[in-house]
Amino acid sequence: SEQVLARVSTKIYLLTSYKDFDYVKRGIKLGATDYILKNELNSETLKKILQKAQQDIGEEKRKQYLILERNIRNFLMNESRDIEDHIYESRPMQRYGLITIYEPHKIFLKHSTKEKNLRLNSFEIQNQEYPQGITCNAFVEMERGVYCGIYFVQEDVADAQVLLSEVSGSLMEEICKNHLECQCIVSNTLYHFLELQECYREIMNMSL
Repeated sequence: SEQVLARVSTKIYLLTSYKDFDYVKRGIKLGATDYILKNELNSETLKKILQKAQQDIGEEKRKQYLILERNIRNFLMNESRDIEDHIYESRPMQRYGLITIYEPHKIFLKHSTKEKNLRLNSFEIQNQEYPQGITCNAFVEMERGVYCGIYFVQEDVADAQVLLSEVSGSLMEEICKNHLECQCIVSNTLYHFLELQECYREIMNMSL
């Protein structure tokens, strides 16, 4: 448990039959989530443990996402050139792209209470399954009605631009199912991570 927790963030439950809980105490001190007594283990208790672990992992991911969202927003809006290691992983021949989805500007002669605003679940979009060869490293709400995703394209993808376009098409199709009006801009393929800042600025100028 100690060696695993030193390498990855995960949940560890100790299954024990010891009456002496020294091992258990040490395990929990090192980061194990909880312990289970073997004579109390059955299908019902195991189900509850797995459900609780799933809930805890989900909550931790959402907390991490809020930090990621703030860092990415500051980075793309050129308020910081620093980026966390888990956001940017440099690899030879890796390429990058931005997919920006935004609500078109509207002018109303009078306010409509029936008008829908573009509201997307950024956390779910970031963590959904994507085609092989591309990963969504971050998908965040930049400001009201404006969302931006940073995508990493792997080295073995022949045409990164085609793959980015396919992903954007799938996103727009899913959003349109909810009858939400929006527009999408896909960036050119980039070869340097820090170019994303200038790229986002150009995209926002295009959307005005």
